[in-house]
Amino acid sequence: MLMVSMVLVTSRGGFEETLEEIIPEAGEIPTALTDSATGVRVRQRFPETWLWDSIYSGAMPSGAGNIPAAAFSAAFGAVAKSGEMEAPRIRQNFPETWLWESIYSGLAALRSLYENLLAEGNFLSFLSVCLEDSKYVNSVMGWEMKIRVFVQEEYRSLYENLIPQQHDNCVKHMSSLYLHCTLLFPACLATIPPENNTSSTVNFNRPTNRPILPPGSEVVKPDQGPAVTYRSRLRPPLAGPYAFSRIPIPIWDHPRVFLMHDVASSWLFTNVTSGYNGRAILKPTVPDTITSWVITAFSVDPVYGLGLIEAPTKVKVFRPFFVSLDLPYSIVRGEVVSIPVVVFNYFNEEVTAEVTIKNDGEFEFSDATNEVIDGPSAQRSKTVRVKPNSGAPLSFMITPKALGYISIRVTATSKLAGDGVDRKLLVKPEGETQYRNKAIFVDLRSKNEFKTNITLDFPKNIVPDSEFIEISAVGDILGPSIPNLQNLIRMPFGCGEQNMLNFVPNIVIMSYLQNTRQLTPAIQSKSMRYLETGYQQELTYRRDDGSFSAFGKSDPNGSTWLTAFVAKSFQQASPYITVEERIIEEALQWLQDNQGPGGNFPEVGHVSHRDMQGGAAKGLALTAFTLLTFLETQKTNPKFKNTIDKAVDYIVKNLEGLEDPYAIAISSYALHLAGHPSKDQIFHLLESKAKGDSEMKYWKKPIPEGDEKNPWHERLPNGVAVEMTAYALLTYLERDLMEDALPIMKWLVAQRNDEGGFASTQDTVVGIYALSKLAEKISSPNVQMQVVFSYKAGSKAQTTINVDKQKAMILQKQELPRKVREVNITATGSGFAVVQVSYRFNLNVTGAWPLFTLDPQVDKNSDKNHLQVSICSGFVGTRETNESNMAVMEVSLPSGFVVDQDSLPSLRISQNVKRVETKDADTTVVLYFDKLIKQEYCPTISAYRTHMVANQKPVPVSVYDYYDSSRRARAFYQPLKSTICDICDEEECKKKCGESKSVTGNQRTSETIFPGGSTIGGDTSKPRSQSSGAGTSSLPMTAASLVVIAYAAIFVRP
Repeated sequence: MLMVSMVLVTSRGGFEETLEEIIPEAGEIPTALTDSATGVRVRQRFPETWLWDSIYSGAMPSGAGNIPAAAFSAAFGAVAKSGEMEAPRIRQNFPETWLWESIYSGLAALRSLYENLLAEGNFLSFLSVCLEDSKYVNSVMGWEMKIRVFVQEEYRSLYENLIPQQHDNCVKHMSSLYLHCTLLFPACLATIPPENNTSSTVNFNRPTNRPILPPGSEVVKPDQGPAVTYRSRLRPPLAGPYAFSRIPIPIWDHPRVFLMHDVASSWLFTNVTSGYNGRAILKPTVPDTITSWVITAFSVDPVYGLGLIEAPTKVKVFRPFFVSLDLPYSIVRGEVVSIPVVVFNYFNEEVTAEVTIKNDGEFEFSDATNEVIDGPSAQRSKTVRVKPNSGAPLSFMITPKALGYISIRVTATSKLAGDGVDRKLLVKPEGETQYRNKAIFVDLRSKNEFKTNITLDFPKNIVPDSEFIEISAVGDILGPSIPNLQNLIRMPFGCGEQNMLNFVPNIVIMSYLQNTRQLTPAIQSKSMRYLETGYQQELTYRRDDGSFSAFGKSDPNGSTWLTAFVAKSFQQASPYITVEERIIEEALQWLQDNQGPGGNFPEVGHVSHRDMQGGAAKGLALTAFTLLTFLETQKTNPKFKNTIDKAVDYIVKNLEGLEDPYAIAISSYALHLAGHPSKDQIFHLLESKAKGDSEMKYWKKPIPEGDEKNPWHERLPNGVAVEMTAYALLTYLERDLMEDALPIMKWLVAQRNDEGGFASTQDTVVGIYALSKLAEKISSPNVQMQVVFSYKAGSKAQTTINVDKQKAMILQKQELPRKVREVNITATGSGFAVVQVSYRFNLNVTGAWPLFTLDPQVDKNSDKNHLQVSICSGFVGTRETNESNMAVMEVSLPSGFVVDQDSLPSLRISQNVKRVETKDADTTVVLYFDKLIKQEYCPTISAYRTHMVANQKPVPVSVYDYYDSSRRARAFYQPLKSTICDICDEEECKKKCGESKSVTGNQRTSETIFPGGSTIGGDTSKPRSQSSGAGTSSLPMTAASLVVIAYAAIFVRP
């Protein structure tokens, strides 16, 4: 009788777990452990998949005894020892998958045998060998073989004509070949006599009783949703509940088992094949989290079928002594933060623990004298008594002096056990971060050396030590964009048009890489995931009449511009994802219904982008933009030909006297794409509006009178200029003017940010599309370049980046010292590359040349635990217009505060605010306005304190025009003053801050009360009094946290 034993053992840092005596009798045993976590506090977030280990040891015996149901048992033991303890293990956050191991013994030989038989065309022998070794054929052929041989109808006769012995063999071993016969050999079941076919659900999924789709068909979504077919080239990472969530769909897709609901998280999902002695032993370590796991298993035998355990069993993973940290999202350098620590004791006796925070020189310790303790103090310790089955809080006050992520390492030791944790705290410089990027296109196709120098323009009033400088190089024009598809711009993108930033660039990148034969499975997987997400998200902005608008059904009308943009993008995405044709056709029909009698397309919705939707050209740009959509879809929707002809005629009739460079650029591209004879006329008009020289060529609107001294025109790329230059580049490509297009491309490359995008959404979409079309024509497959960056930082130094064919698509980066102010670049070799010098710095002064009024004020009803800040803002206006495009306001909150989510609905229902969202763990609020005018709007943001921070720095607020980067303003507000006495530990503050310290609560060594009312400790704390407002919950007050809920209001200031 065969026996398989699985043992799970771990012993780390003061606790020990054992799982043993798993005794099913058979061969192959898939085992799953899932998390029940009923009433158990989860220590930290653990991954969906912790271990996936497929082990094949030895061959499966040809037979075994009857397979009874197996029983499981598990035992947990916590071992406490007296005397000296070893140094506690420091626990860190672990990756989503720390072990992914698949071991196949003997598969290489089988694979070679199968491939040779197929290559020789010996299908009869192949099927015979396949049947004899059915245990391996599924894994070898189903997952790794590229030749589809099972689904062809002519192979059915091959099997039907097999010699009788082989056919009888298939019938005899039906129990083990059931899966293979149904999935791999449809003919096998077809030839089995009815009396031998004992299964009443042949060709059906047992869990759902639904038909199994034939091999090669579209798969059934395995983890959730209705049982419908869908096409998916690659599953996104951890999209499903199992370890194989990251595996690309195999070349030959088997039908998947449909599950009726989501499956619990699992850390062990293992297939084990026993050896000749019937035993297999596993010794994995359980995840570093406190919870209960449910163990299930079943066994499969080639003769005796399926064996199941009688009932699942549980194993409890627990740590009787551990320490917990709760850190804020970020703090500002120079602020004092209280690091809250809670020590938990689940032993049956009181424990005296020594808690130590270690300092690697990244911060300084502070005390209640409002002074920072200087010196090389490497650590600070406190002693705390923790009652049985209780937790005791304490805190350490530190002042970070290093920027970036600093390590907070805390250990707790006692006579019984010890524990330690290592967490990262983000430390930001004061003020608001400014980003700059200087990119250069290096072309060595006709020469073998290139030299230039770049000067870094840092203002004199930057925040000290806030500089960050980085150099990079990549051997592809789109190289900076490909790895940053989700972060192409630094602006928020939360409306219907901005959501397309998650959509269109992925289409462009996939098309480009596919056409240049550089598309990898990893890039395809990421792009497909963004396409699916962007498509579904964009549908939420669709209206009942088939149109789209920036804020969906909350807008009174659909937008001509956005509907055209979405319809065109959906058509371009249809080769890669499933897009309903009805969605595109209804959008086109809506556009046709709104076409003017003269052929123009007026904007019937809200105007967000004035250069596109209106302006001096009387809507000519919008008509050309909408025409591009119909031209893109005319192959699939030929019924709109009359609409196209009317739009073309309208553009041609309005060319006379046209001066707006934006309308000229987009109309030129539209007429070239339509093949109209007037394309030469408008091309000459386009050339007359060009600016630049032989090195760089671009198109730009004249700076409005009175705004010439605005420094933002030179500091930041202009989104409208990028758009019109991109359309001009596309026109050049339509005329096949490759050499003349290179100066345009160089200017566009120079305008990109370090992430590969531009200033806003529309310019990024059009700019990347234009660059991709040029890159397809000049792609250099033989790049071999050495780029040397020379700089001076105290002494001369240099850094070298090598770009070759193997690393052409990899964006290589290196950091430079912060004191560098000039970089000399020398490139030698062949091919072309994009070289970038990216830098950033912080400013803590108001922005220059503000075109918005901005006045943030802390309301009088704020206190140290509750904040209300009102921000009044309006558009200053120019000689051209008295209202802005869509405007965005970003309100940062002081360190230790987060926004009160209950207050946001009152902002969302305001007629002036179109959308509200948060970012950076609710420490920043983003408000969208259709437009801002001279009359000021004054939204009020409410926040509450979650972490104790003193000496808080001024907090920035910014407002800007989404489509014109020269229109912006920046201001700061000072939160209420908070000293170290307001945040220090009660006992620590008694002598130096006085007995009247305004923090109440029980002794910290006896009890901890968590938000929500859960208590750990022996005594009961009095709950704080309730406030008389709707939505206010009763929360207990502790020395560690005070939560006050308030509500936001909005008003208008004349």
